[in-house]
Amino acid sequence: RCWFRSTGKLDSSGLDRVGAEMKAAFVCGANAGRARSVHYHSVLTTRLHSFTSFRSNRVNRSLLTSKDFLGSARRSKSSTRSLWSGKTSNVSMVAVGDSAPDFTAPDQDGNAWKLSDRFGKRNVVLYFYPKDDTPGCTKQACAFNDALDEFAGLDAEIVGVSSDKDHSAFISKYGLKFSLLSDVDSSLRALYSVPKTLGFLPGRCTFVIDKDGVVKLAYNSMGNAAQHAVEAKQALESLQK
Repeated sequence: RCWFRSTGKLDSSGLDRVGAEMKAAFVCGANAGRARSVHYHSVLTTRLHSFTSFRSNRVNRSLLTSKDFLGSARRSKSSTRSLWSGKTSNVSMVAVGDSAPDFTAPDQDGNAWKLSDRFGKRNVVLYFYPKDDTPGCTKQACAFNDALDEFAGLDAEIVGVSSDKDHSAFISKYGLKFSLLSDVDSSLRALYSVPKTLGFLPGRCTFVIDKDGVVKLAYNSMGNAAQHAVEAKQALESLQK
């Protein structure tokens, strides 16, 4: 046990040491009591099995698709593409045809940004993302930023939402030219029922809201970050027909 704490790693020598410790545990157990020895042996065996399984990369991948992890993603009314694979799954979030819940939140400059102020004037692309300056979120933001002229031609305003308190560094670093809102207490996520990935990671969802305040797209995909801009443009183009 002390050897694990001092080295923090496990090699063939370490496995021999674990074996020696297990043997010593039985010897000590004869004096200290068989029940205590059996318990110690069980703990060491479990730890040894965990280390060797990890080193062999024998990860039980079935956990990633188990009902315990993804069951919450099957409870709802709206059908969207699944978190990673692009397949269809039911998630309990605001759906196409719903009236978009109104809200007011601070933008990167500390100004109040209110959704209903845009009603009757322009379409809105509202997207939720996990965190500033992470690989997927950067890719997603840059995809929207690179297509700003196209979105402007579709009479749409882009706005992003995350739990980051200050977006100024992220905006400055990548030259983003649209608003990012702070949702520190995740109240906006709750308002739109944005699902979590694997039950605990903040989800990545995009909503297209028309000038009447009606949701025309509800796209949910954690893995395909850049596709959010593509899906939003297609939804807006369909409004022009």
